[in-house]
Amino acid sequence: MKNLKLIEHHNIKRVEVDGTRYYVTPKGNKYISITTFLGKTENKDFLKDWQSKVGEEVASKISEEARNNGNNLHWCCEQYLLNKEFEFPTKKSKLFFKQIADYLKNIDEVYGIEIPLYSDKLRLAGTSDCVGMYKGDICIIDFKNSRKLKKEEWIQNYFLQGAFYSLAYYEMYGIFPKNIVIMIATGELEPQIFIKDSKEYIIKLIALRKKFPNL
Repeated sequence: MKNLKLIEHHNIKRVEVDGTRYYVTPKGNKYISITTFLGKTENKDFLKDWQSKVGEEVASKISEEARNNGNNLHWCCEQYLLNKEFEFPTKKSKLFFKQIADYLKNIDEVYGIEIPLYSDKLRLAGTSDCVGMYKGDICIIDFKNSRKLKKEEWIQNYFLQGAFYSLAYYEMYGIFPKNIVIMIATGELEPQIFIKDSKEYIIKLIALRKKFPNL
């Protein structure tokens, strides 16, 4: 059983404008989603090459399957961390969840699941999978799924996203999550876990925001 010390969520509204996701804060400020921001600032040549190689129809099918698997994995992790009994929605979700179950056991306390967060300093917002105590440190914890093993240089945006959640959580609640913990379920392959210092990537995120101030 997890020790639940759930924080009170702020009332943040999510909206779509011309296909772009924004969050409206309690003060009425509209900030672009951190996921959208990072997506708009990254080099997408590799994605275009992949889509061209496999074809648009196949690429769309793979992307949709990945989204469904990801949603199911997130739901299973949430139920587990909230001490709720649940049944796996699919066989694949059971496989993915079992892969990272040992990592989930290292979360001693849970402060929030699907926490809406925003930063007035960076004018960004988003929703964190989990904030909790992982191996003795307060961390931002994210659950991912993949069809293949990830190299660290491929997933820099995962760390930047986690860094944003750390900064926003500090702005809103006065507590700074020390690390970013990324858990990746890979199906038939070995699961992966990456643990990064939040401060290191906050510096990189601030530099990126200054480079694209109008997004």
